Amino acid sequence: MEHGLLLIEDCAQSFTGMEYRGHPESDVSLFSFGPIKTSTALGGDACRRVRDPEVLARMRTAQRTHPVQGRGPFPKRVLRFAGVHLALHRGPFSLIEALCRLTGRDHDHVISHSVRGFSGPDFFANIRHRPS
Repeated sequence: MEHGLLLIEDCAQSFTGMEYRGHPESDVSLFSFGPIKTSTALGGDACRRVRDPEVLARMRTAQRTHPVQGRGPFPKRVLRFAGVHLALHRGPFSLIEALCRLTGRDHDHVISHSVRGFSGPDFFANIRHRPS
């Protein structure tokens, strides 16, 4: 830390198991498991590697201020993404495309909006939760 900067590594798409735990020179390595990640937990949680115990303690203190996520949203999320996964097969996709065409909606927009994890003005409020 020549300049006193914290190097945070975003490993969002690089989780392949325990072989890679982040670059050894990074101060913090973050792995997330959102619905569009290569390894997903449908946004259930994330993993982090933090080299400095003081930084880790500050992160834990900040996280304790976040509300605990209820159990209700996760089953709904599983059903939603099961539907999205099913819709990506040829038959259901063709039906969705035809319905969108009939209603004047763009099927690309409908599908991309359905997989978006957090949208709207309350982005940070939506992501700052502890697991249930």
